[in-house]
This record gives sequence, structure tokens and C-alpha cells, in this order.
Amino acid sequence: MKMFGGKKRNFGYDSSKRVDDNRRITYTDRRTGEVKRLLTPKQKGRKFAHELKTGVHYTNEGRVKLDKISGQPIVLTKEQRAYRAAWLDCRRDSARARAAALLKESKNQ
Repeated sequence: MKMFGGKKRNFGYDSSKRVDDNRRITYTDRRTGEVKRLLTPKQKGRKFAHELKTGVHYTNEGRVKLDKISGQPIVLTKEQRAYRAAWLDCRRDSARARAAALLKESKNQ
């Protein structure tokens, strides 16, 4: 959550929501010592879906990314929207193919 005009605003995406594996994976950059949060594919899908719905960037911690100069939320471009939509569509197709393969396998046994 960030402060905008004196009000706290929660933009809906919360990466700390409980997921099945609920893992917090971090990476420490050896050169700078900066700790970064990495997302599981399920968390990444949730983040991308919420970014498409709201039209703004979010950090991996679930906060809105702000422009360093103006302090306004960074809006997704057409290309970024297309990438996120295609990524989610690919995951959906993969899940459907896996479900069909499992169903076929269970019928054969």
C-alpha cells in the first residue's frame, strides 16, 4: 500500500495471500546485496491477471509500481498487456492439455 493524496489505497493485489505452497522465494544480488522476491508460476499468474484487470504495474510484493519522477502509478503499455494476456492464455492451454491427458490415461486403466 502506498499513500496517494493522504488516503491509503489498496489496489487489490496481495502477493502474500495464501496459496497452496505459500513459498516466499528470495534472491540476493551478490554485487549489490539487494534482496528480491521471486514468484512461483501460480503467484505470477495471479499478479499478471490483476495487472490486466487494473491496467497498472505491481511489484512482486504486491505494491503498485510508481514513476520515480511524478509518483504516479506506471500504466501498462499495449505490448505489456499483450504479453500478459498471451502468458495467461498459454498457461490455460497447458492446463487443459494436461487435464485431457490425465482423463485419457485414467480411462485406459
